[in-house]
Amino acid sequence: MFFSPRAGLSFLGPFCRRMADALHSGIDIRSAMAREAQRASGTARRPLARVDEAIRRGESITAAFESADDFFPPLMRRMIEVGEATGRSAEVFAQLADHYQLRRELRRAFLLSILWPMVQLGLALAVVGLLIWLLGMVNAMTGGHVDPLGLGLIGGR
Repeated sequence: MFFSPRAGLSFLGPFCRRMADALHSGIDIRSAMAREAQRASGTARRPLARVDEAIRRGESITAAFESADDFFPPLMRRMIEVGEATGRSAEVFAQLADHYQLRRELRRAFLLSILWPMVQLGLALAVVGLLIWLLGMVNAMTGGHVDPLGLGLIGGR
């Protein structure tokens, strides 16, 4: 669906890690999903409840995750399908957890790396705007037109 909620990276990494840990420790998928559905909150509550309900009805893990519409990303749904087909769901969930954790770290690093240039851009625009405004005031006082940049920006009202 176009406006349906989607799982964010801050949800996907820990969710996949908990599922991997549960499956590695021998907990079956029904119990693990029931626990996840019970502890879910916010936008994740309804999709996880649908997945849990589908697994309880005996549907495959792949079909259960497909029943959550587009809440889970396509990569995750396809990897879960591969994990179910190969019998390595725990390893797939662990790899997905690593993947989503890395994506979250990369996004954070990217945003932090562009923060200072964005601040500089904002300050530069403010300085140029202030210069144009001040030139308009000078022009009003002197009656002349001062255009130091040669761009026709004289700050008139």
